[in-house]
Amino acid sequence: MKKLLLLIGIAALTTLTAKAQQCKVLDPNIQGTYEGMCRKGLANGKGTSIGKDTYSGKFYKGMKQGNGKYQFANGDIYVGDFFEDKMHGKGKLVSDSTELIGFWKYNEFVGTEKSDFDGYKIINASNTNRKPSFRKVGDGRNLTIEIRDINRSVSDFKVPVYSSGTIGDINNVNGGIVAQVLNVEFPFSASIRYRVPNKSNNFMVDVDISFEITEPGNWRIISEHE
Repeated sequence: MKKLLLLIGIAALTTLTAKAQQCKVLDPNIQGTYEGMCRKGLANGKGTSIGKDTYSGKFYKGMKQGNGKYQFANGDIYVGDFFEDKMHGKGKLVSDSTELIGFWKYNEFVGTEKSDFDGYKIINASNTNRKPSFRKVGDGRNLTIEIRDINRSVSDFKVPVYSSGTIGDINNVNGGIVAQVLNVEFPFSASIRYRVPNKSNNFMVDVDISFEITEPGNWRIISEHE
């Protein structure tokens, strides 16, 4: 019991409020008066910091991170998600009589749909028992498409429609497909089609996936079938 109480006491000391120790926030626009949770000299957890602007919400290692409310010196108010001191995620910005609701990415408003934030949108995915996954894997202009099937029987793969670029290698790997689309321009849209066995493995089904990618970069697209 004594050991448990000692551990609890140590944990409490790591989250002292700014009233008990000097606690720093990294955004110069809200530096001034801080009250809230603190860890190793940096705002960490729930807190409120008042400087030229005012922020109340979650902090992480001195940065605004998580959900919070930010009031600018001109009276504008943003309520929503933050990441690494920037408006990043879903939020609402109220300015005078206007209200902007949607998604931000590193302080820039990118649109009203989550697909605007993700950088891609699945338009159609017929006969897929799992939603295809899209992941940006670096800078560039190339796409890698992987089709996987537990029965290792992917056939008749093709990309009949694509907005730009050239079709690169198409390889059969362990009964699946790995294909490339090279030197594309963004926004990029395409449709891919192929055939896989149904779940009972007694006949083939046609799969059709259409999508659009708006964020530039190298992308990896995976469609898996069980």
